[in-house]
Amino acid sequence: MTHGNVILIKKRMCLAFILFPVYICFQIIIKTPFMKKLFMASLALLTFAGAITIFQITSCKRAEGKDFGKYHKPNPCDIICPVSGTYAGTFTNYLNMTASFFYDLKEDNFTTGAGTVGDSPTAFGGYWHACDSIKIDTWNSINGNYYHFDGAFSNNRNTITGTYKNLTTTSETGTFILTKQ
Repeated sequence: MTHGNVILIKKRMCLAFILFPVYICFQIIIKTPFMKKLFMASLALLTFAGAITIFQITSCKRAEGKDFGKYHKPNPCDIICPVSGTYAGTFTNYLNMTASFFYDLKEDNFTTGAGTVGDSPTAFGGYWHACDSIKIDTWNSINGNYYHFDGAFSNNRNTITGTYKNLTTTSETGTFILTKQ
């Protein structure tokens, strides 16, 4: 017996020791009706999961954008009607109390704000807009409340007027007006 034959016999024995227990378990599973149904159901689920995985792998494409990150696509309204900049004005709450505030709308749809222009930001959030309207959602670090602003632009997009709602203290609502600086 040559050295090559010994290696071949060892490989076959290893394979037999691995496959024989699998074969015995398979025979035991198939013999009972419940286990046969369970086995068949698990095969169906594995096939379905495999098909979904193959579909996901073959159909996904990366979003293309230069400076907008790997998966972020720019808002087409940013190109047609840009709104980034600093807007300052006043708000009036449901108790008819008025105060000043400003928001700095950044080009990446993030916004920061405070009581007056030049103050350190105390409100942080994001905004979404169309050419005629804007929605701003922020968190205020002074009182820990979340706010939602619904506004409409003037024709030249220099003024935003609308309503706001405190999402933490839901009874607080009011109106606001902001002018581009």
